Amino acid sequence: MKSVGQILKKERQKQGKTLNQINRETKIPEKNLIALETDDYASLPPATFIKGFIQIYAKSLDLDEKKLIAIFRRDWQKKEQTKIIPEGLTKPLDGQSSFWNPKTTVVLISSCF
Repeated sequence: MKSVGQILKKERQKQGKTLNQINRETKIPEKNLIALETDDYASLPPATFIKGFIQIYAKSLDLDEKKLIAIFRRDWQKKEQTKIIPEGLTKPLDGQSSFWNPKTTVVLISSCF
């Protein structure tokens, strides 16, 4: 299955357009266009913005934006399903050990009785 980035890049090249031309037509920053074409969603803003970028980019290439959004959703859901626990919950955000942990919970509950 082709990804959104592969489809956009292939069609852009087929039409003989450069990233600079797409940038001027769509006002999407070139670094975001590159990230879209390489399916590097981590370096892009949140999913809502990515969907908007895909719609605008698809329209500029006369592609079916609904189809591309559906492909994006499919790929995004696969990526999100691999994340079971958010990173911030597996380790303290500031790099130091947290006071609150299972051991302190047991101590506090047992001291109440």
